[in-house]
Amino acid sequence: MPEPMGMEPLLKIKDLEKSFGGVKALDGISLDIPENSVTAVIGPNGSGKTTFLNCINGIYVPEKGSITYRGKSLVGRKPHEIAVLGIGRTFQVARVFKKISVIDNVLAPVLRSKKSPARLREQAVQLLKRVGMGDLAQQGGGDLSGGQQKLIELLRAWIAESDLILLDEPFAGVHPELKARFYGEIREMRRTGKTFVLISHDMKSVYALSDEIVVFDLGKIIARGKEEEIKADKRVIDAYLG
Repeated sequence: MPEPMGMEPLLKIKDLEKSFGGVKALDGISLDIPENSVTAVIGPNGSGKTTFLNCINGIYVPEKGSITYRGKSLVGRKPHEIAVLGIGRTFQVARVFKKISVIDNVLAPVLRSKKSPARLREQAVQLLKRVGMGDLAQQGGGDLSGGQQKLIELLRAWIAESDLILLDEPFAGVHPELKARFYGEIREMRRTGKTFVLISHDMKSVYALSDEIVVFDLGKIIARGKEEEIKADKRVIDAYLG
């Protein structure tokens, strides 16, 4: 979905560079993320995709370049500070608290909220019911499957009212039924105005959900466009689609 004329992108990345041991994981990445869109980032393993997300949400600090969210620089901010600004994150390997209940896992990002605890708890109950996990609310986080744990991370973004959600391989190893729930939740969140950056090797999901596809290779953007353009791009075929 293109930005209306004159409207600033929700997230603006310019000339981003990040290196590890002399190897450039990101080599001059520039990308604008429009509000209320799904931007998919694809590419071979080691192309810099997760490093890109880690720079956005403050896990890594880039050596060069800028990251601006709603006009505010993110570079140098801590992950929790970036989360408070409205940026949520899921991980390739879900991060849940295994020894506390599923509902308390959902509530984790709003522990310091000024909202009524009772209202937040009821919201968490309703979110769990939405994704077919209402009967698991009191079980331990460690009892959930990998796919269910990934859904918990998405529900955290819901309850924290994040406007930008970074999704790192949300469909990897997920049962088809749970994957369908993921699709539904992403589409519903998008309908309410949320914005996504999606990293996925699941090309079916990329084609089904994204407005634009951006292809990374060796820390650079080698192509971007719609499904038809990406499928026809020789550089993408050589580097990734094969």
